[in-house]
This record gives sequence, structure tokens and C-alpha cells, in this order.
Amino acid sequence: MLFKSKKVQQYIESGAVYVATIRVCGIYEEGMRVKLRLVDSNRILDGRVVKIAELTEAEKYVNISGFDNVNEWFEEAKKLHGTENLDGYCIVVVRITR
Repeated sequence: MLFKSKKVQQYIESGAVYVATIRVCGIYEEGMRVKLRLVDSNRILDGRVVKIAELTEAEKYVNISGFDNVNEWFEEAKKLHGTENLDGYCIVVVRITR
């Protein structure tokens, strides 16, 4: 799981226990172990997927996304995924194990 957004990388580096990220649906499953790679520092952390949620639930998870609001989060996700709409994407919540 690659993290390119500077804002999210800073959020994770600040000691976050959970991070919510927007990813293509169907790739990740609850309970799955994942590696989180922070691009700028090339740091790799371990994590476990604890929740898969619909984008309509974004307001519940924005506080653990690293972004200030849902609009900012969605716009960054579109930019990073190279798409104009987020159909087929969902929220993946990861518990970071340090």
C-alpha cells in the first residue's frame, strides 16, 4: 500500500494508529495484513485492514485520513489515482502496528 500524499505521510509519521485511505474496491479484505510504504521517507510499516467502507461513509473516517475535510480527501484521491470520479473505490481503514 503506497502512500504518496505528503499530508497523509505526515499524519502517519505523527504516530497515527489508524489511517483511512481510498483504494479500488475488491483488492483489500478485512483482516488482511498489509505493508504501508511512505514514499518520501521510504519507510515501511506493517498494518492490518480493520474495515472496508463505502465512500458515502467518508465523514465518519475523515478524522483518520490525514485530511481536513472530505472534499480535500476526495480531490487528492482523484489526483493520485488519475481519475475524474471515484466509482469503484472504497475506504480502507488500516490499523498500523508499530
